[in-house]
Amino acid sequence: MKLGDVTEILRGVTFDKKLQTTERTRNIVLTADNITLDGHFSIEKEIFVSETVDFKSEKKLRKNDCFMCFSSGSRNHVGKVALIEQDTDFYAGGFMGILRAKSNISPRFLYEILNTENIRNLVRFSANGTNILNLSNSIGETKIPLPPLDVQKSIVAECEQVDAEYQNAQKEIADCKAKITEIMANVQGEERRLGDIGKICMCKRVMKNETNQNNGVPFFKIGTFGGTANAYISIELYEKYKTQYPYPKKGQILISAAGTLGKSVVFDGKPAYFQDSNIVWIDNDESFVLNTYLFCVLKTVDWKKYATDGSVIPRIYNDNLRSVTIPVPSLAEQKRIVGLVEAEEQKIAAAKRIMAECPERKQAVLQKWL
Repeated sequence: MKLGDVTEILRGVTFDKKLQTTERTRNIVLTADNITLDGHFSIEKEIFVSETVDFKSEKKLRKNDCFMCFSSGSRNHVGKVALIEQDTDFYAGGFMGILRAKSNISPRFLYEILNTENIRNLVRFSANGTNILNLSNSIGETKIPLPPLDVQKSIVAECEQVDAEYQNAQKEIADCKAKITEIMANVQGEERRLGDIGKICMCKRVMKNETNQNNGVPFFKIGTFGGTANAYISIELYEKYKTQYPYPKKGQILISAAGTLGKSVVFDGKPAYFQDSNIVWIDNDESFVLNTYLFCVLKTVDWKKYATDGSVIPRIYNDNLRSVTIPVPSLAEQKRIVGLVEAEEQKIAAAKRIMAECPERKQAVLQKWL
């Protein structure tokens, strides 16, 4: 069936940008920022419009509406959709739309089918435009499979079971993170400066003309630190600098001293090189402070207290980094704390795996029935 035959399709409200205000009004407009790519609704951004504007009440988001991005400069965002769980006082924005289910389709089934990979691709690639992709003329013509209402009900029930597991996993993650915060808040130990724990080190400066974008040893900058490198240095240069200048040992904690301040990564020992002054490490003696404990405790530091605002990005200079204080209990206590934290992190990892599996499980449900 065509979406135009099973839903009422409404385009969002438009208004003169001059009438947008910074003060909260009764005219609150939501945009694509309020829909995640995996199809969840959240109040991330609200636009307030002068109450002199008279928006049509039918364009308020109601319970069981499918709130969809109708226009976007990104094909990944166009067509993303969220289900509205209760009546709201929010209006759909101008680049947005509402699919309001008719009597022959379950609103929840509509939402689930619109989030399947096949229909999602069908919708996003039906959008046309040069700078802004637009669904307005195609969304009503998009066809979806429409089983009888009793089958729709069965599909929804199975999808809701998967959603319940997803929500339980979310709660597990939140509870574990709270537990880790509690564990670290109760650490007892002598306050020591990082400068007393070990020398702050950094790699040899690598010039831009010494890097390439294709092959060699990964070279991490602050923008790629903790992720995937987009630059490389030659093996020969890597071996030379690694031998002649400071280089981290496997297990030591690399720290971002610029940009995302204090972001920490455990060095895995694999060939890699790191941007000098922006990525540093503490050459700590593990007979005094364990790497694993340092990794845990560095996450509790309020890095902004030690930052200096740079001309472009915030930065922590070495003198400030040396002055950062952390509690240092006995080695036995450090091991105990690390064990507690790692147990919670294992639960978090397991919960994240469940969450990652849920979309595929929903796809399997829908494929089974359809």
